[in-house]
Amino acid sequence: MNHAFDVTVASEKDLTKIIPMFCNYRLFYQKPISPSEAQTYLAMRMNKKESVILIASTPLTSLGFIQLYPTFCSLLTRPIYVLYDLYVEKDYRRSGVAKAMMQFAEEVARANGMAQITLTTAHTNVNAQALYHSLGYVKDLEFATFTKLLD
Repeated sequence: MNHAFDVTVASEKDLTKIIPMFCNYRLFYQKPISPSEAQTYLAMRMNKKESVILIASTPLTSLGFIQLYPTFCSLLTRPIYVLYDLYVEKDYRRSGVAKAMMQFAEEVARANGMAQITLTTAHTNVNAQALYHSLGYVKDLEFATFTKLLD
């Protein structure tokens, strides 16, 4: 890469670097979580191959991460990734880290036979939306998203 950092597929040895960023990501969305909860959640996703985590880092610093969840699209009749988590540490935002991670996510998706990457972001997260548009992501105007918490 032509960066002062690398983006790689994370392994379990990277969990200690990802956990603080995962906690900060959740706090960004006003969802507190303990480091032990984060460790359990992330380790389980990795061990069960329920997600692929990408990490951007230098030899000394973790800069950001992306978490991709594999699923299927019946309309495409192919597997896809859902990009649910993208986080860049505050000091490294607007420095190309998110863009590099997104581009690497596309490489990983193609290598794993995925037909597409789909994602959602907050309506207010205009910086992320600008990045996604610049990379060729198209806002879905055909389908509305609905959720229901099942507590």
